[in-house]
Amino acid sequence: MSDLDCVTLPPPPSRIHSDDEERDMELFAMAPQAPVIVNLTSEAKSKLKDGKLCPSSLVIATSPAGCMILCHLISSKTVIGSLTLPECSMANNTLSSSHTNKDCFIYQTSFDTILVACQYDVQPGRCGALVKALFSVMDPTSVTIVNSVSSCDLCTLPPDEGIVALETDLYKERRRVPSDIMYLPSGNMVDGLPAALMSHCQTRGVAAQLLVSIEHAPVPDETTLLQLAQVLDHEVSAIGDTLGLELDNFGCATGDVQHSYSHSSHSTLFT
Repeated sequence: MSDLDCVTLPPPPSRIHSDDEERDMELFAMAPQAPVIVNLTSEAKSKLKDGKLCPSSLVIATSPAGCMILCHLISSKTVIGSLTLPECSMANNTLSSSHTNKDCFIYQTSFDTILVACQYDVQPGRCGALVKALFSVMDPTSVTIVNSVSSCDLCTLPPDEGIVALETDLYKERRRVPSDIMYLPSGNMVDGLPAALMSHCQTRGVAAQLLVSIEHAPVPDETTLLQLAQVLDHEVSAIGDTLGLELDNFGCATGDVQHSYSHSSHSTLFT
């Protein structure tokens, strides 16, 4: 028998929900939700133009790997605000930046670039509200979204099994150099917050690119992080912006992160 097309194969585990999960999602959708709270510092408010910040580039991390890169490999940044989901508890958050925190901070770099590190587990029904809140104070020229997906959740894997991309129509027009990153293979889907961000940018004519790192373990390893950091730095440069990643400091940064993971429930991955 010939191989079946990926469209006819059974859906991956990420698209299957138990009865309890479906019931919880229905109850969540029916319950009234408090609005997402946008907090900006006085310095950021002084730079508003028609009520919005207008960076040349907006980089949004929606995965642990992406947040690690933005938080640990860019030292020349300052906090200018945050997005708060009222339903998410911050009881166990630490005062210092940590991969275990549940928060979403907005940073300004020394270049004309704004970073957003979203460490919330955003429910599907709240993605639209968070995107609306973010772009209520942002009017960027270009947007780069950094996300990760488990290889088990893909129907088909690209040949190099590394990083794949999606782009809006306007982003393709504005690229200064051709990209050598493969697009997401046919038959696969992107959902959640990255999908909501890309949908917003496409419908409103914003140049946006989604970088998806394919991971084979629950914790991003050093090779995956380095590859993602290099690709992110190159792609931001390809549209004429500067991110300021300190790749020379990569070993020290990832060493601290892996040390913190070695004392967590994933400790067996580092023994």
